[in-house]
Amino acid sequence: KILEKNLAESGYNLEWLKKQLDNNRKRLKDVFLGVCDDTGNLKIYQDGKSESKNDIFD
Repeated sequence: KILEKNLAESGYNLEWLKKQLDNNRKRLKDVFLGVCDDTGNLKIYQDGKSESKNDIFD
């Protein structure tokens, strides 16, 4: 479920999210969790594991 209110309060919208997913070659239905930091970096979790190369927990 996309929390559109939170997305909007962060200054982003669905178009931005779709573009980010396209850039990361991800489909919305495959995303378990997506979080965005205050600089606009989106971190995508799929199948319970991080897809980011810069995970602070690695």
